[in-house]
This record gives sequence, C-alpha cells and structure tokens, in this order.
Amino acid sequence: MINAMHSSSFYTIPPGCSFATDLAKGLLETLSPQELAVAEIYLPTRRALRALSAAFLQESKGRALILPRLYAIGDIDDDAFTPQAFWPREDGGLPPAIPAMRRLCLIARQVQSFPIGGQRPSEAQAFALSRALIQLLDQVQNAEFDIADMAQLWPKELASHWQDIAQFLSIMWQFWPQILTQEGAMDPVARRIAMMERQGQHWLNTKPDHHIIIAGSTGTLPATQKLMSVVSSLDKGCVVFPGMVPEISAEDWQAICEDKVHPLYPLSVTLNALQLSTNDIAIWPTSDRSDVLAAPRLRLLQEVMRPASQTEKWRSLGGAGDKPLMNKQSYEGFTRIEAQDSHEEAAIIALAMRQALEVPEKTAILVTADRQLARMVQSELRRFDIEIDDSAGQPLAHTSLGHFLLLLARLIHSQNQLKDLVSLAAHPLAAGQCDRVRFREMMSLLNKTVLRGPLAFHDIEGLLADESVPAELKQFVQEHIKAPLSPLLAAKGDASLADCAKLVGTVAEAFAATSPEDTSDAILRLWSGPMGEAGANALQELTLYGGDFTLSLHAFADILEVVMAGIDVRMPYQRQSRLAILGAVESRMISADLVILSGLNEGIWPPKASQDLWMNGAMAEAMGLPHKQWRIALSAHDFMMAASMPEVMLTRARRTNDSLTLPSRWLTRMDAVMTALRIDDLIAPAMPQAFAQIMAHRTSDPVSPIAPPAPTPPVALRPTRLSATEFDRLIGDPYSIYAKHILGLRALAPLHQAPNAALKGELFHKALQIFTQSHKTGALGEAHYERLCAIAKPLFAPWDTHYEVRHFWWPQFKAVAKWFIEADNELRRPDDISFAELQGMITLTIGTRQFQVTAKADRIVRHGDGAVTLVDYKTGGLPTKKAVGDGRATQMLVEAALIASSGYEDVGTNGEIRGLDYWKLQGRGKEGGEIKKVLPKGLEPQELHTALIALLTRFEDEEMAYHAEPDPRGRQRYSDYRHLARIKEWRVLEVADD
Repeated sequence: MINAMHSSSFYTIPPGCSFATDLAKGLLETLSPQELAVAEIYLPTRRALRALSAAFLQESKGRALILPRLYAIGDIDDDAFTPQAFWPREDGGLPPAIPAMRRLCLIARQVQSFPIGGQRPSEAQAFALSRALIQLLDQVQNAEFDIADMAQLWPKELASHWQDIAQFLSIMWQFWPQILTQEGAMDPVARRIAMMERQGQHWLNTKPDHHIIIAGSTGTLPATQKLMSVVSSLDKGCVVFPGMVPEISAEDWQAICEDKVHPLYPLSVTLNALQLSTNDIAIWPTSDRSDVLAAPRLRLLQEVMRPASQTEKWRSLGGAGDKPLMNKQSYEGFTRIEAQDSHEEAAIIALAMRQALEVPEKTAILVTADRQLARMVQSELRRFDIEIDDSAGQPLAHTSLGHFLLLLARLIHSQNQLKDLVSLAAHPLAAGQCDRVRFREMMSLLNKTVLRGPLAFHDIEGLLADESVPAELKQFVQEHIKAPLSPLLAAKGDASLADCAKLVGTVAEAFAATSPEDTSDAILRLWSGPMGEAGANALQELTLYGGDFTLSLHAFADILEVVMAGIDVRMPYQRQSRLAILGAVESRMISADLVILSGLNEGIWPPKASQDLWMNGAMAEAMGLPHKQWRIALSAHDFMMAASMPEVMLTRARRTNDSLTLPSRWLTRMDAVMTALRIDDLIAPAMPQAFAQIMAHRTSDPVSPIAPPAPTPPVALRPTRLSATEFDRLIGDPYSIYAKHILGLRALAPLHQAPNAALKGELFHKALQIFTQSHKTGALGEAHYERLCAIAKPLFAPWDTHYEVRHFWWPQFKAVAKWFIEADNELRRPDDISFAELQGMITLTIGTRQFQVTAKADRIVRHGDGAVTLVDYKTGGLPTKKAVGDGRATQMLVEAALIASSGYEDVGTNGEIRGLDYWKLQGRGKEGGEIKKVLPKGLEPQELHTALIALLTRFEDEEMAYHAEPDPRGRQRYSDYRHLARIKEWRVLEVADD
C-alpha cells in the first residue's frame, strides 16, 4: 500500500495553460541557477524532454543557463505501452535489456512452433504475431503482474479457439523466461521497473538535497505511482500533474472516479493509489492566474465532459448562474468547422496555419490523431512552399528508402520479375551503376518498346534471349540491371534472416551506385539522415540478431515489411519553427497561439475501444491491465487540455475515404451543452471568408452536366487515311478518331500484360493465314489437320510457359483446327482461290483532298465466276446481321466497297459480293466453330462506295464536330479514349454500363 503523502508535494498545471512554459517559468522563478543546474526532472517521453528544453530556452530570454538533468521515465504513449530508457546510472548488476530486434526474432522463432487453428503461421505471420505478443508482454509487465501466474487465469475447459490461444500464450511463461536466462538479459519494461524501484529506494536511503520533480505524467503505471510516492516524500521533491481541473465538488469527483472514459479518470486512479483528494493538489505557482481559472471556456469544457451519470444536469443550464458562459466575448478565438471531406479539411487547416505566419512571432500547432490527415496537411502546405514535419514521424516502410529496400527484397524468387524490376528501376534511388539521367532514359525506352503488352518471356534471362529486343537494350540490361542485381536474382532455397538482410543491404548499395567501381555516393544517399540511419540500423540489427531464424527466401520481403512498419522515422528538428504537427500526447507539453484540433470523428479521436485478442475482460482485470476504454479517457484528457487554449479551431470532415463519418462524441456533447445554454450561435461564429471560399468549391448542390466535347479542328488537320476497322468508331464515337489521328494519342499497353484476347486472336489468325497461303486451292483432308497443327505449334511455343495458353488456348485451337478443315472443305470449290491477310486500298477524292481507305481482309475467296466471298475470323463476339445491315458494324462493308472498287488488285474479281461470313473460332463445347452469314439482302457494292464517300465528306466540313458517342446505344464496346471524353461528367446512366 502506498502511504499518504504531504499535499504540498503535489501540483497541477490546469488546462488552458502551457505546461512546458509554465513549468520552466516556475522553476526559473523559484530556484537559483545553482539549484536549477543540479535539479532532476522526470518526464513521460523523450519528446517531452525536447519540449521542456525549448521552454527553458524561451523563458531564460537568452541568458546563460545550465539546464537541469532531464530524464524520460516512460508512460503510456498514444499508440502503445512504450518502454522508455530510464536514467543512465549504476544498474546494481542488473542484466542488460534485450535488444528489441533480438527479442522480436527469438519470439518469432517460438511462434512458428505453435500451430493456430491446426496450421503453422508463415514466417511473416510469425513476426506479426511476435510483435503482438511482445506488446502484451510489455502490458503485463507494466501492470507488474507475474507472468508465471498467467497460466492460472485460464479455465480448464475451453473452446477450441481459446485452447489455441492459451497454448500460443504459453510462450510467455513456459519458454520466454528460460530464453532470457540463456541470453543473460531482461525485458526492457521489467528492467526499467527494476531500475525505478532501485532508484526510489536509493532516494529513501540517501535523502538527496537537490530538487527532484516528476512532471507531465498522469501516473497510469504502477511503477510510476510508486516513484511519485517516493519523490513526494522527499524534502525537495514534488509531482506536477498535467491538466487537473481545480475546484471539483465531492459529488462530481465521485462520478468521475466511476466513469472510465472521463478525461480525469486516469488521474483519479493515480490519486486514489496515492490516497490523495483533489484538495491536496495545489496549482503550480506560475499557473495560478484567475483569468485562466475563471475562463468560461474551461467551465464549458467541464460541462461537455461531465460524467454520463450526471448529464441530466444539462437540463438546468442557461439560468442566471450561467450568464458568464453565455457571454459572446468569452468565446472569441473559438471556431468550429465541418468540412465536406478530408481533402477540404486539410486545405482549411493548411490555410489557417499559413495565415498564422502572416502575424509576426505567432505560432500554430495542429493536434490530430489522424496521421493520414497530417500527411494531407503537409502536402497542402507545400503549395505555399512550407515544409513541416509530423512529430509522430512515419513508418520506415512508408519512406522512400523503405520502398526501395522492399522492392529489392521482392525480387528474390519474384513471380513477376519484370514488373518488379520496372518498379525498382523507377525509384529515385535507383542508378544501376551508371549516370542516373541515362539510366532513366534507357529504362523509359525499354519500358515503352519491349515490356509493354503480352510478353513471351518472364524474367531477365528470357528478355536477353529474345531476338526481337534491340542489342543496345540487351547490353543495358546486362550491364546495368542484371550485373548489380545478380546476387538477388541468383538467390535460391532457404537462408537465415541475417543473410537476407545483408544481401539486400549490399545489393541496395550496388544498385544505387552511379559507378561499378565506387559505391561511396550510394552509401551517402542511402544511409544518411534520419531515414537512412533508421534503415541502416534495421538491416544491421537483422544481420546481427537474425542468424538463428531460417526462412524461405521469398518470405523475406514480407518479414522486412513487418519489421519496418514498427520503426518510426522522426526528424530530429523542426524545419518550420513556428508551425508544428503534433500527436495528442505531445500536445500536453507544447502550446501555441493557435491550436487546431482536427480529425474529430468517432473512431479517430477518440479512438475505438481496444479489442483484446488474447483474453477476456475478466482475465485482463485480474492481471491489472488497463480497461479496454483506457485510450478514450487519455485522449479525452488531451482534447480537454488543448481545447482550453485561448485560440482554438476544431475541425472534422463529414466524409473520409468516401465514407460518411460520425462526429466525435465530444462535439456531440458540446452541441447538447451549447443548445442548453442557448449559445449555439455564439460559439460557432461566421465562417472566415478565406475558409468559406475553400468550402464553396465543394458544394452539395446538384451539379449540372457539362456540354459534351465537340472539337472542330481545321480540315487541314483532319485525317486523310482510315482503315476499315476504324469506320465503326468514326460513326459511333468520332471523338476517338479525333484523339487518335488529330491529337496523336495512343494508349500504352499494360506493363507485362497477361496473355489476353487480342493475343489469342493474333495467334489463331496467324496460323490460319500461313495455312491458307500455302493451300490456296484444292480440297482438304485429314492430313491437312495435322499440317495446320504443325504450323500453329511453333507460334504457340514461346507462350507455352503461360498456364492459360498451354492448358486452354492450345486445346481450343486444336478443336478449331479440326472444325476449320471440315468447314473450309465445304466452302472450297475446284476453281476457287483463297487469299489470306490481303492488304487493300482505294483512293477517294473528298472535297479538295485525296483520302485513302485501307483494309486487311482475313480471307477473300474468289470463285470461278469472279464473285467473291469475304471471310472474317473472330475469336470473340460476332456482330449481328442486323448490325451489319444497319451500318453499325461496317468493317466487312468497307472491305466489300474495296472489292467493288478493285481495291484488292491481286484478286481479279468482277465486283460481285456473294457472301459476307463471320467465322467464330471458339473451340469450346461440341462445336469447334460457327459460321454466321451477314450479307445484307440486296446489297449493291456501288452503293457502299457512294455511302463511304458521303460519310467522309461530312467530316471534311469544319463545322462537323467529332462528337463523343453521339448515340450511346451504338457506341463501341471498348475504347481507349472514354476517360478523355469525360463521359460521366455530361452523360448520366443513359446506357446500362455507364
């Protein structure tokens, strides 16, 4: 039991005061320079140390000063129980703390031995579970619960999934203590607690004659409470709590002690443990200002945060005793803004921070629990050429170096080697041991000319062996991609985690170098600065401590991602001294002229109640672990302290990531209190004009469709050559012709595209072309089927590595070949001649210009009497006869027009069209194919020629626009240009798939 202490040893800096500033000011006023120099101050986190150091510098006003000794004792952080290093003193023979990476690797190795749900976790899953287990281990040790007693908490009869969890958690009490003994080390949390206990005992025994102060901690950990008890008993010791609200009635305090989500609940737990009442807490000398304590803002926030059991008191608000709360001047500088979405919220915050810089020496901080919003604000501030750091940093995995290392790791046993190589080569750190400008130029050329569309090869070896790749590009790939990456590309089998980390680090330096002889420039670019140091340390620790963990090489990338996700990269200094982005915990210590509290949506701030995956509530309570809503209470305390500042802006977004949001419970409570006080028009003043202009850009009013695009380029720019396959687009979507032929836009094929329908059609067409060209006349027999398959075999061979081609396309082609021989034999007559893939062209006079119409016919059969049958092979869908007759499927009609105009010189036809046949090459089911005859009744070839001229003449008029899909029902099924025409902005649901 902790003994009761003297009340004069406990102080608080209330909400509305700058904690670090008031603490520094009070110490400077009450202590002499000599006393200050030997004083010791213990704060929750290392970031709090930096804030207090800056406050001392500010309040000393430039005079020479020896700062007190500042130490971080560790406290509950905003994300986890963070075991901070305690002060550097004699440890009394305690074993060293086990390195974090070593602990992660050792526990991950144990995790792999425990199946969950009958299946052993993968290597990456083992590391993720190991991190979760370490977090639980730290929580249990922070609660000072004996890990050996955990086994007694589990009932004897459990459901199967609980049995798996119990067996999994047995790592903590069955194996981990022995492993620590073998390592000769202690858990960091256990060592910190032991050091705190020894230090406390040392103080009790020696009675130090210098000042010792614990400040900024709510005392939520038992070890911290014990240390507070010891410090408060010293003659020159004191404890300074953050944000304790003064003058709380006994009734209200009792209600607070029972409300686990109240801002002061964590402090109530500490005071109860120390056997203190609220009257025992004195106001810190420099914070005892009546204008702050009597501020209506603080009283309002007290009402907003009133315990749930007392909210019925809101009904009596608005009486004569509440007049100060209803004073308009009392809320000057207090603003609430609801943005339409997170992008708008970020823009408003950035503008507010930018405006703060217009006022000399004015400072502004953004306090938010939404790290995505923080990054968006950083991006918006760059519009004003302002660089600002997020004090929470970002995971190493999300940094530029982290991406580079992960891309390298994913090359090991990569299933998409060429795609992964392109992603790696596009990274800013990649140089390939040559000049970086040349490297990017050659990679761009390789990307556009070789790696687009379906590829018959999968890796670098296949690329180098492909005869179609230019020699210059092969040499570039050999010298500047394969050579520096060869250790990764050649790695096979299993290896230790240490070997993998060393391999990736070595190859990273080689691939980032600009010369094969010297990697010094790469070392400097990779490993300098906070990001480089974090990356180098991560690989070094994996190399140092991962020798015992064996893994499949392909799993290393996933493990590296898990490891780097747990490493935060923070800048050691702020690039913008008057602006800052802070987490909620840091805001306890730091204040500014303008405080912006953002991301005030339920589930973000406050966060969701934590869900314990390992044990139920009763078990957690028996172990002394925090209540599942402990984060909500702490975040409420942080919100209350920050919202009490003189100038505050509260913001939230109604939508985040295209999902509706719920306002934070504190905003909802504030609305209820303001309504009861009848001041809702006072506390939400008129929107500042600059912010209103931003919000006006995002209106919820119905949007009127814009006019469809209708470009009318000069005749001189309009095309003078079209193929038969483009006339459907000229009729159904003229805009695509405009984009392709006038703007000169071409769609790039996807990178290393999987075999698609276009490739399938190309292979089928090519095989039938070669066969038909070698068998123009004569009947076909069984031997011709073998001949056709023999022709197709080498065409399919380069693609045989693709599962779909080998197991689906080739059997389909064999079925098509069998059907084709039978169908073709019925078509052929003794005096017929077949032409395959024949190129034709006619030249027309359209206005004052000559226009060329080209076509390549899949097959033309000239009968003995000079008549012609046109055949078009299709591996996909077929146009209907009605579509051909209506002029909506024009390819074969254009080919017929060329026949009538002698556009195919080698055919020697009399101009008669006997048939227009589509041959569907499907190779599925019972039938290998299908013939669909689409020759319109009464077709006159000369009329086709006339219609062709009439169509082209219409577009020879400058007033004729290239409309985008003028008839939605007749539009093309596929188009590379619909997004350029911005269809959805001017046409809404006119056809089913819009």
